[in-house]
Amino acid sequence: MANYKAVFIGTGMIGAGLGANALLHDFDVTLYDVVSEEQIRKNLKNIFDILVEAGMTTQAIADEKQKTVKISTDLKEALKGGADIVQEAVPEREDLKRSIFRTVQEILGDKTIIVSTTSHYFPSILQKDALYPGNILVAHPYNPSYILPLIEICGPECPKDVIDKVVEVYTAMGKAPIVCRKEVDGFIVNNISWKALFTAMDIVEQGVCSVEDVDRAIMFGPGMRMAILGQIMCISLGIDGGIAKGPEKYGLPHKPIYDIAGKGIASEDSFRQAVYVAMDVFRNRAWEKEISARPLRKQYYEKRDDSDKLKLDSIEEE
Repeated sequence: MANYKAVFIGTGMIGAGLGANALLHDFDVTLYDVVSEEQIRKNLKNIFDILVEAGMTTQAIADEKQKTVKISTDLKEALKGGADIVQEAVPEREDLKRSIFRTVQEILGDKTIIVSTTSHYFPSILQKDALYPGNILVAHPYNPSYILPLIEICGPECPKDVIDKVVEVYTAMGKAPIVCRKEVDGFIVNNISWKALFTAMDIVEQGVCSVEDVDRAIMFGPGMRMAILGQIMCISLGIDGGIAKGPEKYGLPHKPIYDIAGKGIASEDSFRQAVYVAMDVFRNRAWEKEISARPLRKQYYEKRDDSDKLKLDSIEEE
């Protein structure tokens, strides 16, 4: 696996989070911010503490990776030696972001790709007046960025090799990149999420169900299967002949998606990932069942005087 070099500009939860992901996948990582070096290290440690608590890494690995990171409060120093990718994660201010991009490109030229975590600005806005606009695009993570793997790549005017490189780097970082081909509000995920949210709010306001039940409807129904299969594949697997037969089966109006799905135009990677996730879910359920079969006896302390006495719940002999 290639040893990618990445510079992260901004070390809040998103910047430090992505930096931690990169470190865990053996990237050469530099963290830059305008705060003190001590604060940068504290931000990174906070992320690793969460990852350790979540069981996504061990304390030993977390400690080791934090020793390898480079910390800088000087942007020119942080960029010394170049980088495969520069990840910007500063506050949502257009002037600040464009100023950073200008400085980065003045120092590194046209050999480095700059990605922004913005959820607010389109790539065309960030590319305005840039020295090398084709090397600037959006790579929007889904929060919490250090746990959820999704990254939305958006740069419709960027060359294909730039998009491919960004997808390659994030894949190596353990992320699941998807490409948004057009500049649309909310990119891909928030477009889907907002529509689902507005529909949920509408049916509650119409008295169809309670707030609690609309959430339970997602949690214990489509949310469980969509987490593994996604939306289109989920529907396609439930129809004989796939989603292409949807209009015929349900009397739906015809849409281009019915022609695209199932004809090899869409990538097979999504199905492969669904199978892997399903296998992980199965293994985790079996593991949870095994460790829960014979739980440890509960213990508590009983204090009657000045001495503490350990009590154990009794277990009936089989």
